[in-house]
Amino acid sequence: MQEKRNIIYNKLKKIRDLINEPRKQYLLTQDKEGWQKLSCSLDVVDYTQLAINFYLDSEFPEPSGGKFLFSYGLLQSLYVQQDAIKNICEVFGLKINYKKDYPILKDIREKRNDLVGHPTNRNDKSVHYLTPDYLTKTEFRVHSVYSGKKYKMQKIDIEKIIENQETLIVDIIEKLENKILKEIKAHKKKFINSKMSDIFTRFTHYQISKLHDAFYENSVPQDIDTAKHFLESIEEQIEVFKKEIKKRYESLEAVPLVEIEYEEIESILKFIKDNLEGRRDEDINLVNPVIDTLKNKICSLIKICKDIDSDFSNNKKRRKRKV
Repeated sequence: MQEKRNIIYNKLKKIRDLINEPRKQYLLTQDKEGWQKLSCSLDVVDYTQLAINFYLDSEFPEPSGGKFLFSYGLLQSLYVQQDAIKNICEVFGLKINYKKDYPILKDIREKRNDLVGHPTNRNDKSVHYLTPDYLTKTEFRVHSVYSGKKYKMQKIDIEKIIENQETLIVDIIEKLENKILKEIKAHKKKFINSKMSDIFTRFTHYQISKLHDAFYENSVPQDIDTAKHFLESIEEQIEVFKKEIKKRYESLEAVPLVEIEYEEIESILKFIKDNLEGRRDEDINLVNPVIDTLKNKICSLIKICKDIDSDFSNNKKRRKRKV
């Protein structure tokens, strides 16, 4: 198992990467309790795996107290890891029934309940206990008494339990990964024939030059009317951009850098519009650099649109490589 030691961590990292996709993260964070459960559970899986790895890497203690601490700690770590994985799946709507779907994991849970959870008061009135003479790193021998009469000694193969849990936890994580990938793919498929880069096809440097014309000293009323017309066209394109971002990511908040660009452009457009309509009296030398900034900002949005189109159109190919 040594060469596979990091397999759960690596599998879970794929889930973390998917969670960090803008739209998915935005949707998850809208449920504060669910987000906290998810974040905590992801860490708990990693931490319990550290505990399991420590057990595997360490010498089994000679003192009886150390033997019990290691034994109880291992079984509890396995149990808590199962709980955490189940909670992660619940956040994504993937129901896990250990008894029905993973009876081997359910058996591990029952062994923990017998020996760590409720050893002296099980539901079937049985009692179960360990003794230091029958505790080794690779095998526990359990003394069990049922209904006060029937005695039984059971052997628990610890290496097999750890290996089984790792294999089945990985299987659950892979099912969850496939579920999330399927959802992401289905969402992106909606926009395969809708390109954000088409939004700014009407934007030209000629429009920017006409905005500048309105603020030259020798400008005439017609220059101002033309500038207003082109400014209105730019505003319409910016609003379409905003709507398309929301369709893809639910909210501008999901993509903070895009949100910042949009807000800055909104402020610039208002500044230019106010000056065109005479609500401000700025120096011409100040307005024209702002118009140049608007041009640069829109060019930035055009690049963002192309990147988004690339991400959405290449979704299928990229995801296949990741799976």
